[in-house]
Amino acid sequence: MYIPFIEYIKLPWRTTGKRGGTYCSAPEHCLDNLRNPALARAKFIQKVVMGLFIGLLYFKTPLTIVGIGNLNGALFYIVCELTYTTLFGILACLPSDHPLVMREYHDGLYSVISYYLARVLSYVPLFSTDGLVMLYVCYWMVGFSSSLSQVLLASLISFLTEQSATACGVMLGSILPSYPNRDEVLSQFSFKAEQFTTDLLLITAFIFVFYLFGYIGLLIRVYRAR
Repeated sequence: MYIPFIEYIKLPWRTTGKRGGTYCSAPEHCLDNLRNPALARAKFIQKVVMGLFIGLLYFKTPLTIVGIGNLNGALFYIVCELTYTTLFGILACLPSDHPLVMREYHDGLYSVISYYLARVLSYVPLFSTDGLVMLYVCYWMVGFSSSLSQVLLASLISFLTEQSATACGVMLGSILPSYPNRDEVLSQFSFKAEQFTTDLLLITAFIFVFYLFGYIGLLIRVYRAR
């Protein structure tokens, strides 16, 4: 008798243990991500648009003193787009699954760790290809180094950055399954007008400490070289 693949992986004898729960839930979550227009379609469209925006904004930036500063601005745009959109995209969808997870967990279908392992694995293909699409759209338009090693290194950094943001989003979505608590915590990640002076002082102190350690390291190196 023919059994569809989705029904086959849900057979009871395949759902025992954490490994079985993860193995059975991962394909279902992958299909759910692909069918969700807020994740699959909107994410790719947003990344292509942002890639074109960054590429046209910093189109063929010359390697001058001002141009190097502009390249830093382009890198800032890319990192922000890889981080915040991924984080908020997960937090917009993950808490909505909380009632379903609680019901299926109490029914004994799978454990909590199996659900989150499967959900994280399902996010890896989506939240890696969209960032690479944006990177490849704007990379040559901006004028970054086109050597193979530099392109591969930029792709690796983009992949790791987006996966770090995904991990942070899953963590916050696990700790804060309700939307009001989520918004209250996420507000601490953003800059506010009333906290501008404090944030500016913290950034200045961080830069000062960074240069202080560099200066001390340089003095130690000069002293040992004598």
